[in-house]
Amino acid sequence: MNKKKNKKRTSICDLLQQVIEKHQNDTSLTYGELVKAFGDQAFGLIIILFALPSALPISIIPGFSFIFGLPIVFIAIHIIIARRTLWLPQKLANHRVEFSKFVEVVKKTTPYLRRIEKLLKPRWLFFTYPAVERLHGVVMLLLSFCLLLPIPFSNFIFASLIILFGLGLAEKDGVILFFAYSGAILYGFFLFNMTEGLINYISRWLT
Repeated sequence: MNKKKNKKRTSICDLLQQVIEKHQNDTSLTYGELVKAFGDQAFGLIIILFALPSALPISIIPGFSFIFGLPIVFIAIHIIIARRTLWLPQKLANHRVEFSKFVEVVKKTTPYLRRIEKLLKPRWLFFTYPAVERLHGVVMLLLSFCLLLPIPFSNFIFASLIILFGLGLAEKDGVILFFAYSGAILYGFFLFNMTEGLINYISRWLT
């Protein structure tokens, strides 16, 4: 049964290549067309696309993470309410992307994605149970809210954790999702201890 499911899944790079081949005669494509092409892997792939910019050095520009973090909030809510297909507002669904730019991004990222994909495969499928998937949505919602906040030097961490969740969802890889949860818990403890220490320091200084 699992073997059958594994065969039906298409790799992230192959999906992107299929989109390029299908639209090679077009000058642009819409977000709606991308979501349709990604199929049941749309949630994970769109999450990765929006989280990637926040994992780059340019994310230190004020307001940059807010622009790309807000759509992740929207997608996380989809997962929490167990919506099986990704719905986009008409205006967003009709937003057009230049095909040449899309191809350029795919060509630049494909070598890295190919390396990552060698580590990805459907496993630990209990992570794909509906109740557990809703928990993924809750954690990603919290991470995306954190991404919107001006927490110093944390955008890269939050975005990287969101990307791990995206990869795990896209490829139904429970091991990657486990690492995403582990990273989120560890960094959560770190931020909690750092905040607690800062509060204690300020209270001692005031007294």
